[in-house]
Amino acid sequence: MNAMLKAQMLSTALDVYFSNPALGGNKIMAPAPIGGVTVDLTKVCSMIDSSNETGTCSGSFLNASSAFGGATSLTVSQILAYAASQSNAGGSMWYGNVKSVQQLAKNTFDAINNQAAFAP
Repeated sequence: MNAMLKAQMLSTALDVYFSNPALGGNKIMAPAPIGGVTVDLTKVCSMIDSSNETGTCSGSFLNASSAFGGATSLTVSQILAYAASQSNAGGSMWYGNVKSVQQLAKNTFDAINNQAAFAP
């Protein structure tokens, strides 16, 4: 699960960087910097990953707030910062290797990356 979480988190971080004119120059043509978008952590779509590396919302929603300190909503930048604080110094262990919490965090980043995250 660590590898999947890190991959989704990296994708989100790159979207934040390349959506902000002051950072990466809005290369992805986002209508606004993604880092400032607020996500409802009580309603995170459980994503279905397909063979062509895209995800779609399954229609079922999870409460992922426990993966982010109990917060019910955070901006994408705050979500990234919180998740980064849950790693050891070498990046080999995330969320104390508790798979269920890692899965919630991974699903949150997956939903953000596939534009299936919702504002509160």
